[in-house]
Amino acid sequence: MNKKNILLIVFVMLLASSVFVIASTGESYINIEKGWNLIYGFVPGSLEGQALDFSHIKAIYAYIPEDDEYLRIHPNPDNTKIDLVGDKYLESSIMWAYSDISQRTEYWFEQPLPISETSLYPGWNLVRVTPDMFYEKDGQEFFSWDSVKGNCNIEKVYAWNPEIQNWMLISPAEESFDFNDFFMMGMAVKVEEGCNLGKSEIGAPPTIPN
Repeated sequence: MNKKNILLIVFVMLLASSVFVIASTGESYINIEKGWNLIYGFVPGSLEGQALDFSHIKAIYAYIPEDDEYLRIHPNPDNTKIDLVGDKYLESSIMWAYSDISQRTEYWFEQPLPISETSLYPGWNLVRVTPDMFYEKDGQEFFSWDSVKGNCNIEKVYAWNPEIQNWMLISPAEESFDFNDFFMMGMAVKVEEGCNLGKSEIGAPPTIPN
């Protein structure tokens, strides 16, 4: 058996033995800061072949809103709870990732669901900021939570600033192109009751006057 076939078999075995195998992938640049970071779909395997070596990631946790608790993904993953929640759910969630260095890198992630298929639980949720949540205005890409609130009554929004390792209060009505800084990351969104996000629908044009 030649070396190419042996390497292929080893690669497939490594994928099969991994806790997470990302199937429908995308790739994006992000700035990972030293300390805690909120990153969409960041799981073991996300940095495969990328600039930042996974050894610098010291911890990964998922927040499960329906249980209001953290689930440890790395190190020493809580496999019993991971099996109950499901890899697919976690791959489409916001993760807390702790890095011991700051570095800009690409990473692999599971393609996010459309904004219209994003459900929130009563209380706090960690919600990703992805391309379909932005809209064009004056030649720039803008974003506001009010523009994607769907049928949700958004009470509070906080953005995590990894550079200063602290929360920032965000008004749901705030419209800004600076939210590009949070692209593929997440924010903490508090809602009154279970609901679905979605872009605001444009109604019919005004009626012709009598």
